[in-house]
Amino acid sequence: MSPDRLFQRLEDLLGKEAVAGPVEAAGLAVGGCSPAVGAVFPASIEEVCAAVRFCSENSLKVIPLGGGTMTERCSAPSGYDIALCTRRLDRVTDYQRENLVYAAEAGVTGARTVELLSSNGQMLALDPPGFLEATLGGIVSARASGPSRAGYGAPRDLVLGLKIVDARGELVSAGGKVMKNAAGYDLCRLYTGSLGTLGVIVETVFRLHPAPEASRAFVGMFDSWEDADGAAARMQGAPLAPRVLELLNREAARLYCPDGRADHAVYLLVAFDGTEEQLACQQQTVEGILEATGSRGFAEMEFGWNGERHHSLSNLEKTPRDGTLLVLSGLPSDIPVLVSHLEEACALFGCRPLILAGVVAGTVRAVCPGLAGEAREQAAKIILEKVAGVRGVSLRVFAHEPLPNEVVWATPAPGVEVMRRIKDQLDPQRVFPAGRFPGGI
Repeated sequence: MSPDRLFQRLEDLLGKEAVAGPVEAAGLAVGGCSPAVGAVFPASIEEVCAAVRFCSENSLKVIPLGGGTMTERCSAPSGYDIALCTRRLDRVTDYQRENLVYAAEAGVTGARTVELLSSNGQMLALDPPGFLEATLGGIVSARASGPSRAGYGAPRDLVLGLKIVDARGELVSAGGKVMKNAAGYDLCRLYTGSLGTLGVIVETVFRLHPAPEASRAFVGMFDSWEDADGAAARMQGAPLAPRVLELLNREAARLYCPDGRADHAVYLLVAFDGTEEQLACQQQTVEGILEATGSRGFAEMEFGWNGERHHSLSNLEKTPRDGTLLVLSGLPSDIPVLVSHLEEACALFGCRPLILAGVVAGTVRAVCPGLAGEAREQAAKIILEKVAGVRGVSLRVFAHEPLPNEVVWATPAPGVEVMRRIKDQLDPQRVFPAGRFPGGI
């Protein structure tokens, strides 16, 4: 059947207002690849089921899309026909304020969530880059998180339940609306971070947190990554409960500091939520650790949830339009070594990256403006050679332009054969096309 005929049948199925042709849908690129036939914008879960069922019956490849804030965090797909946009799935389906439970369709945005919850003194403790524009389904699908994962965890730690439309166009429910539910395989964790390769997330259920009375950040300045990492390790062993524990290099700190000044090599930012009395106690402990570990300075700042400074820090790790985002993951104790290798490799190509290192997770994110093309590939190759002797390190390379699977997922993913068998079971026809996930899945 010709693409024009397929598009006409989709229009008949969903209505003219719910479809767009390939020209209008050209901007809905995933991994640099645009849909060949067009896009659909279902307004209900039933319409999602109908659209996926149609694609399955007509051998069309479909990729789910939300707010588009994380579409570069994958490799180029093998090609696809239909972009399935969830933006019209925008209903809050259940909000149990007293039980700290929040259920919403996949297209509900972070901004709408903040508006609803903040008026009731509650919050969804996620802060990935572009949170306000992102959709809840997209955040879960991309397993997107931000600096507050140190204190509150990643999406998989906050998701209680999901509804997914599978490759046959059937609705699947996972989890529930309570902390404890039926025993068995945790399907919520399976779909969280699956990048839409196993199904379309159409509804999310999260556990909430009370909004803190106050939030504050403290910054220590250091001359070396070793000193800063040592101070961070001391804080992890102290009676502290930080929401954020991040290391920033000078270039990142310059963008984050209100006056643009950053005179030291490394900045340790630690933020807390709580009452004023709790914050005063935390500050005393932090100051003692910084003094004992050779900090060259100390600063204090307000750090309220969804405030300007909070979003500024969260958005620092956005992939640059003209460059690359490099993500190195390893042991927290290896952060100084990883940063050293990364900076050396980037310097060979005249790049001065903005570096953020999550101390709890051991993840180093380097925003590299201007690092593109052959220089990107060479820099990644050099980094891999340098970290070859460091155990358990992985490298991911993200850009807005299409990149092959082996470039994006530069190191083998553990358990990829198990993931491939799961894909074979849940999507044998490859309705959700291959290529975006590690191992070419």
